[in-house]
Amino acid sequence: MSVDAKNDSSYQVHPVEEVERVLDLGEADRADLYRFNVIRIPALRLIGSNVLLLVVAIHNLLVFGELNFGTFLPLAIGLELYCLVSWGLLRAYSTRVSAVHLGDVFLVLDLVTWC
Repeated sequence: MSVDAKNDSSYQVHPVEEVERVLDLGEADRADLYRFNVIRIPALRLIGSNVLLLVVAIHNLLVFGELNFGTFLPLAIGLELYCLVSWGLLRAYSTRVSAVHLGDVFLVLDLVTWC
């Protein structure tokens, strides 16, 4: 990629198949990428969300003296559902969708859900 391509507003993201062809990714490399995006990252997402929930629970106990389940439970259910739904969508559609990389979409959504 040239320096001019970064400043060009008409720069396009190439389809995954074209990038794989140019990079000459073998079948083993594709399997590694699949495992990384569909198994490892979602597992880390689930672990990170649970650590975040633990920190929120400890914070509420130390600062407020109690854990209000009326506000904590919806947060916990929402994060857990997000983790499960994103994993299911990645598993079902990561090899079918080529317009965008679903793994990257969910990495960006992780930031949104954790804020």
